[in-house]
Amino acid sequence: MKSSFLLFLMLAVAISCSKDDENDEFHPPQWLIGTWDHENSEATLQTYIVSANNVILEYPDGSQLDYGTRAAQNNGYYIREEIISDSEYKYELVDNGDTGQEPDIVTFQKISNQRLKLIISLQQTNGSIYNKR
Repeated sequence: MKSSFLLFLMLAVAISCSKDDENDEFHPPQWLIGTWDHENSEATLQTYIVSANNVILEYPDGSQLDYGTRAAQNNGYYIREEIISDSEYKYELVDNGDTGQEPDIVTFQKISNQRLKLIISLQQTNGSIYNKR
């Protein structure tokens, strides 16, 4: 009985210490932090503002979509992120509710310290280039 309890306790500790990929805060790599403007000034999605714990989309009319606030304030959303390689970062804003909404999946690829490529996003077409402000 004592050994079963000890085994159970060790298992509970191991599970609680495992990395949980569902959260309400971003953790982008250092190379992505900054303000990134779309190369095409006529683009629908003009700017990505990336901080150490958030991603904000800014549109030409000045309106913003704050992913971190959206995830933190809406219990139905969570952020799933992955560093694919030293030069690729992917995040998803997932609707955990029953709305059936597709997750917004965004993948950035570093071209240089001053340029990146948006590989995939539901917000716009693939292959868009962004320059660091």
